[in-house]
Amino acid sequence: MTLLTASPPGDDGVGQVYNRDVLCQAPFDWLDCCAVLPSLDVRATQPAIVRNSLLVTRKSEFAFYPHRGCGLPSLGVYLIRLYPWAVQQARSVLKFCHDHHSTELLAVLESPQTILMADWIGRNSNLNIHSLVWDHPEHIVASFGHSGWTRRRLLAAFQRCLKRSASIITVADSLRTCLQRENPDVNCTSIRSPVSTCLPVVQTQQCNGGIFVIGMAGSITAPEEFERLQSTLDACNWRVGGREIVLRLFGLRFVLSAKAKRNVQYCGFLPTTSDVIEALSKCDACFLPQPFDHSRRLVAEYSFPTKLSTYFAAGRPVIVHAPATASVPVFLRSKSHSPINDLLVTETEPQSLLSVLDPLVTDRKFYQSQLDAVLEFCNNEFSESNCRERLLAHFQTTRLAG
Repeated sequence: MTLLTASPPGDDGVGQVYNRDVLCQAPFDWLDCCAVLPSLDVRATQPAIVRNSLLVTRKSEFAFYPHRGCGLPSLGVYLIRLYPWAVQQARSVLKFCHDHHSTELLAVLESPQTILMADWIGRNSNLNIHSLVWDHPEHIVASFGHSGWTRRRLLAAFQRCLKRSASIITVADSLRTCLQRENPDVNCTSIRSPVSTCLPVVQTQQCNGGIFVIGMAGSITAPEEFERLQSTLDACNWRVGGREIVLRLFGLRFVLSAKAKRNVQYCGFLPTTSDVIEALSKCDACFLPQPFDHSRRLVAEYSFPTKLSTYFAAGRPVIVHAPATASVPVFLRSKSHSPINDLLVTETEPQSLLSVLDPLVTDRKFYQSQLDAVLEFCNNEFSESNCRERLLAHFQTTRLAG
């Protein structure tokens, strides 16, 4: 199997972490990797499962491109730079596959260049292509600024990739349902990032000296909901049930502004996922928001935040603030028996957040039930064995269908 991706297995970003953690559970002994990167940085690769690597330059994907003192509009970018470059790089990937006797390609359709490369390879080779899709195609194309003619061309290329695919892997169940509906003859499976180990689920309330610490890590895809948590805590002077509340942040890109003092600890960037998990394990709970705004609907409903696995690995209860139709609430509610659903906040009123925070902060029995639920989820839905079994069943079903 050869992997075509702009996120080679590693620890730099959610895409790399997902590919590393999931593909290490895949039912093959080794993997070749064609990494599409902005610069040919050999440090980008790779865990032990990767046998051979090809580094491919990534460029000209955005709709507007600086050119000779002015700029190329999207049509010029596509015709003059993006498409010819993608075809050229696709040829090198195809040669790499032939040289290493690879008959199957797992293409991560995560950007315009990888989409066009996978489409060209599918139309010009006999490789069995499997597609890995993290986000809705409309969101992928729009995030690179494409509209009009170039948007239609990129979406058409995306659809051709799926039509030719031997199988499709997604993360969100809602995206799997959507793609399966459009491609009923293609085997489609949702695979979430597994949790290798769950840190001991112990009470941390005494360790933090009576302060209740809420942790957040990674990038913020729901800034309004992030601000809503802080403004809700502003209204109660950052105290719930007589206990002081602290918000502890880990990551590079937090935008903070306030008219009054807030109990926010910005701890900066941590280099590895293991570091993040260890730091979050010293918090009392984690906060995971998804956007309510209709303009962000595609992100909320069809993208599944892999940081949920990170939060669960830390052994902490997770407060999910998201619309009822978002991917995380839909997934958690499909496990209706779990106490984890008690921490879902699907309304935007501040009182909804406080009604979840209050028992978590003040009721030790309720808090312990959440710790136990996290451990159960890690041992079942997010375990490496579960991921391994789903991947094995996926590829076995695909081969039988083929």
